[in-house]
Amino acid sequence: MFSQYLFVRVSGTGDSRIPVLQTSGVVQFVGANRRGIPIPDEQIESLLAIVSHRVPSAAHEFLRVGQRVRIRGGVLKGIEGILSAVRNEKSLVVSVDLIQKSIAIRIDGFEVEPA
Repeated sequence: MFSQYLFVRVSGTGDSRIPVLQTSGVVQFVGANRRGIPIPDEQIESLLAIVSHRVPSAAHEFLRVGQRVRIRGGVLKGIEGILSAVRNEKSLVVSVDLIQKSIAIRIDGFEVEPA
């Protein structure tokens, strides 16, 4: 989904980080002093829902402004992101703040509400 990023769940101890850092292709953790910063569970859960339901998505520029909305129903119920529109097609931009990466999914047919 995001080229050159690998998401892992590890405890905060240094010992749990060693096997990850020894994995071929892994360079470092993202965050202050390369120690890694946890990504909020709701952001990871949103990405997992999009992938598991095979919702078509595309890379999107990272956004900080725009109206934050939540999908009200269907398989993507509860996913939050920033409402965007391109050529009259509504999209929801889902972001991972720490790595400043985003994807956009088309939400035509989904009801949304302010988050």
